[in-house]
Amino acid sequence: MVVKGLGYTQSQVDHTLFYKYSAANKTAILIVYVDDIILTGDAFLELKDLKEKLAKAFEIKELGSLKYFLGIEFARSKEDIAFAVSMVSQFMHSPGQEHMYDVFRILRYLKGSPGKGLLYKKYGHLQVEAYTDVDWAGNVMDRRSTSGYCTIVGGNLCCMIELNMLKLTSILSGKRLRGQICISYVPTTEQLVDVLTKGLSKKTFDSIISKLSMNDIFKSA
Repeated sequence: MVVKGLGYTQSQVDHTLFYKYSAANKTAILIVYVDDIILTGDAFLELKDLKEKLAKAFEIKELGSLKYFLGIEFARSKEDIAFAVSMVSQFMHSPGQEHMYDVFRILRYLKGSPGKGLLYKKYGHLQVEAYTDVDWAGNVMDRRSTSGYCTIVGGNLCCMIELNMLKLTSILSGKRLRGQICISYVPTTEQLVDVLTKGLSKKTFDSIISKLSMNDIFKSA
């Protein structure tokens, strides 16, 4: 097989997955299903070289960033700036000086933490936890309520979404009545979804981001 000939190892757990480690301890990963291929990893030069060699061996078309795979939609968002971006985006058609100031604050935050992202680890369990929160009429512009939820599987963040309050309430009520979920009170200090629904102090913000396993790979231990 072409991929194995390029030095990739086939996973014995999932035979559609191939991986290769570089000398710099970087990883390149290829996942193939029928005629769909996903390339990911932090060995960027290796991935670039792999795409060029695959293009010579097969007739392929690069579709850009991953959006759909096996009927599943993939979304990219930075949980740490989701609320701030959602607020300033309300004024994108008629921005004022104060809105630009907020945008510059977001950009300064991003520039100051270029390596911050989700770190996935193996915790030895597959326990499922879900957090949800509603900021009732908390939007000072239109007095609308903001709600959201996040799901953690095996100790790792699986999804985090800001939702319409009525839609979220309907989903949870139905599952609770069918005995599919158990709802418990979560104190404010442990409510992870607050990062999606309201503005927070730096101390609270940093605490929640840490609990979501968002780490800066460039920060010294």
